[in-house]
Amino acid sequence: MSDQYNNQSSTQSEPTPAQVNQQNQGVSPDQNNAALHVQRRKLAMANSQQLDLLKQGVNAWNAWRQTHLDIQPDLKEADLSNLDLSGADLSQVNLSGANLTSTTVRKTDLSWASLVGADLSGADLSESLLNGTDLSGAILTGASLIHADLSNATLIDTNFIDADLSRADLTDADMHGAFLKDANLKGTLITPEQLNQAQPPENIP
Repeated sequence: MSDQYNNQSSTQSEPTPAQVNQQNQGVSPDQNNAALHVQRRKLAMANSQQLDLLKQGVNAWNAWRQTHLDIQPDLKEADLSNLDLSGADLSQVNLSGANLTSTTVRKTDLSWASLVGADLSGADLSESLLNGTDLSGAILTGASLIHADLSNATLIDTNFIDADLSRADLTDADMHGAFLKDANLKGTLITPEQLNQAQPPENIP
């Protein structure tokens, strides 16, 4: 692994913008703003490096995660469309607003990740771990979630129209406002109460 990625662990000790502001009390507004700009740029660079690393391949990404257990990756609003990320360790990753349209993420660990507002239209999430994952407002139209583990997931206002949820595990998932029109629920572990939480079948976003 190159030094640019190994050095990311140092971002954990970088002061936050709020800390920079506190440290710079008494200096001029221009100096304070400059310090905040530098700090934000460092954080943005770290996130860009994480994205570049993931696009290098699953093996490189997983190896990096194993040696940087203290870092919670931030891939918010990243464009990961049409990639094959099968088997990647994406647990606890911030993927809010990310573009994963037509992405292959089979047998992938996305447990306790944030996918709030993400677009996973046509994505293949078969047999993936999504337990505890927050998919509030996410779009999964036409996605494949065959045998996926969505137990304890937050699925508020999630769009599953035309999605394949056959044999998926939705145990204790929060289905309030979820859209299930034309979704395949054959063999899905889902309760009548959860179905009542979801939008009526005729409703669309």
